[in-house]
Amino acid sequence: MNLRERTFELLKKHPDQRFKAREIAEWIHQNYPNETRIKLERSRSLETEAALLGQIVAEIGANRPGW
Repeated sequence: MNLRERTFELLKKHPDQRFKAREIAEWIHQNYPNETRIKLERSRSLETEAALLGQIVAEIGANRPGW
């Protein structure tokens, strides 16, 4: 899954709106369930959807300054 691409997709659709990392992660999970399911299946440490969402939130937060 290209997290940066998915994040930008949401932001481009709503240019005048601000989103928290969790809101972006939930949108990605709702709109791209196959991609997030694959990420969960491939992970050795993630076991639940809640953990997966937490991981996506963390990745968005960590990469935000560079994006």
